[in-house]
Amino acid sequence: MQYNLRSLLPAVLSSLILLSSAAIAPAGEGATTATTSNKDTAASAKIASNPNAGNVASVNGATITQARFDSAMTPYQQQIAAMGEEAVTVEQLTQIKTKVLENLIGTELLYQESLKSGLKVEEKEVNATFDEQKAQFASEVEFKEALKQYNFSDSAFKDQIKVGLIIQHFIDKKFTETTTISDEEVKKYYDENPSYFQEPEQVKASHIMIMVDSSADKAKKDEAKKKIDHALQRIKAGADFATLAKEVSEDTYTKDNGGDLDYFYKGQMVQAFEDAAFSLKPGETSNVVETEYGYHIIKVTGKKEAKTITLAESKEEIRTGLKSNKINSDVSSYVTDLRAKAAVEIYLAQ
Repeated sequence: MQYNLRSLLPAVLSSLILLSSAAIAPAGEGATTATTSNKDTAASAKIASNPNAGNVASVNGATITQARFDSAMTPYQQQIAAMGEEAVTVEQLTQIKTKVLENLIGTELLYQESLKSGLKVEEKEVNATFDEQKAQFASEVEFKEALKQYNFSDSAFKDQIKVGLIIQHFIDKKFTETTTISDEEVKKYYDENPSYFQEPEQVKASHIMIMVDSSADKAKKDEAKKKIDHALQRIKAGADFATLAKEVSEDTYTKDNGGDLDYFYKGQMVQAFEDAAFSLKPGETSNVVETEYGYHIIKVTGKKEAKTITLAESKEEIRTGLKSNKINSDVSSYVTDLRAKAAVEIYLAQ
């Protein structure tokens, strides 16, 4: 199993250093030149030949190393490799590099302001966070492999965690603790976005599946059909559905849970499957249903009618989302102001 360290780093470090994958678009889809803000930012920086091998930029005298830049580029390089080198143009790759570098500069500026504020992070908090992240992996080997992808040692990863925690504490103190969203703002958002609060009809179902490819020959299909028919006979004779699913279902993702698929709405399952499921009442079991994946027996265990989610039900989630957006916007503006006043030298070749 592969993990991405972006999901392991503290929130601010994750978003500012290792960014979102949305920046990469295939060639011909959203391929543009650098944005005006990027051009303005680049113009404000002093472009110089690299006087120190291994550095890509300097921010108020603090260097950003090539190794740090390469780590931040890792997820993009992985995506490009998966898509094929021809899927990303030279111009797009330049934009990605520029964005990565600018985010590293922004992170460094936030870190410097965090230190100026006198904030510190205790080693026990760093170690606790490190242990929490490590615990998300199935084994030590998988954790080490994930670190290796980003050229991190344990100590280097702890250093990154420490930076992220200091910045997070700074943002919490300067922005999060002082940002409030009023009830009026919540209601305004609710009233202006009615489609967001429509919950479609849903059913909760379990299934027993015997897998067979739609392109399989008649003999294999007949063999699979015989197995599912036998399972249906056992159910009609009184066998417990969940117990039987654990015994005979070939859906490895659900069989251990008795075939439970939880709630789903129309459009989430293949057509034949959802047509059968939505036609059943809670407690009812289908006959054999054929899909492109094989044969199924479906039991509906619950149903939710379509409804409008009320303001009372959604207000705290709305408030949390609006507050998060406001903080992100304020932090972004703050970094832009810091960037305009900073002494920045860029050595990275474009």
